[in-house]
Amino acid sequence: MIRRMSRPLIRTLPGKILMVGLSGMAWAGPDGRVGSQAELDQAIASGIPTIRLAAGVYDRLQVVRHDRPLRIMAADETDPPRFRAATIADSADVTLEHLVFDHVFRGDDAPLWIAPFRLYRSRNVVLDQVIFDGDLYRSASPIDDGFPGGQALIAEDMTGLTIRNSDIRRFWVGVSIFRSDNILFAGNRIHGLRKDGMNLAQVRDVRIENNHFHDFDRSVDSGDHADFIQLFSTNTTKPSVGVTIRDNILNAGHGHHTQSIFFRNDPVDLGKAGEEMFFRDVLIENNVIINGHLHGITIGESDGLTIRNNTLIRNRVSEGKGFSDILASPRITVASRSREVTIERNAAHGFPAARKPDWAVTGNLVIQDETRTKPGVYAEVFEDGLTRDPSNLAAFRYRAGGPLDGTGIGAPQLSRTP
Repeated sequence: MIRRMSRPLIRTLPGKILMVGLSGMAWAGPDGRVGSQAELDQAIASGIPTIRLAAGVYDRLQVVRHDRPLRIMAADETDPPRFRAATIADSADVTLEHLVFDHVFRGDDAPLWIAPFRLYRSRNVVLDQVIFDGDLYRSASPIDDGFPGGQALIAEDMTGLTIRNSDIRRFWVGVSIFRSDNILFAGNRIHGLRKDGMNLAQVRDVRIENNHFHDFDRSVDSGDHADFIQLFSTNTTKPSVGVTIRDNILNAGHGHHTQSIFFRNDPVDLGKAGEEMFFRDVLIENNVIINGHLHGITIGESDGLTIRNNTLIRNRVSEGKGFSDILASPRITVASRSREVTIERNAAHGFPAARKPDWAVTGNLVIQDETRTKPGVYAEVFEDGLTRDPSNLAAFRYRAGGPLDGTGIGAPQLSRTP
């Protein structure tokens, strides 16, 4: 029996460290290395600050009521450990690096919305260079069989969450963040998903920057309402405030179309709430959107909205069968009740009118690929926007001497000069 102690005592044996503390014993290598599920659980409980985890498949990562700094990382970045489930709850200052969260369809899983990786009520959690790797479902239903399932990550009631330089692939839904603040989602690749890339609700101080959303694996007969980035207010009690979406590439590529950036203010739309639930302080800038649906940037009732220097391009490869030119061409739309709205220096198929004195809609360029005799036709705007692979950004570089070359209109990523 081990006597409880006020602080850990470290004893060394050849090749291992035995840490005796409040939770008992934990084995770790001399540099914090562990190599089994039992060793990992004990190392977390015993308060080792840095854990280097050997390659292999682990049933779970569980960090609950942990209030000391904790860093869990792959011992070998080229052969990272894989987790079948993960929970971080009621904890603070947790960093995860070079890990794989690997969802495997076993046939006895819950339906599509199963979420094996979750974060709850925690502060200052960082996921850096991790992989969320989903799986394809096998089902008797043709709308589910062979399509991705499960949810990559659900985060609720978080204060301080960073997800950066990571890969999210082959899930029904990617990342969902609810009732949380101080969020950074940056430098990530989100692809091969069936439905939504990101879902947000009742969030504050969010930055979504330098990400690449592309080539979703959609079940078009399922009726899924697919979005690259979606913010909504259903079942919320406070408005979302301080949301920035900048410098992203949102490209349907060779996948089916989605809505690109879509914010719906449901209770306001339905007359169940008023101005107190308007989205506030939203900035959307310097994004490239290549997609086959009219909802390129669609924003519900807001107070303090700026949309500037975005380029929205029609992708004929991704649009639905029988789509009209209007339905297939991404445009910017803003709810008419919104206040303090600025829409400037964007290139898209269409824009809202300046509805009120506190709306400024200026310096935008209408672009289209429907009629060669009308202004803004793609052949005059882009290097080779009509004939090349839609996933090749070089095809959409602004044509020398064209209406976007050197004018300060549109996303800077497509400029001919840095």
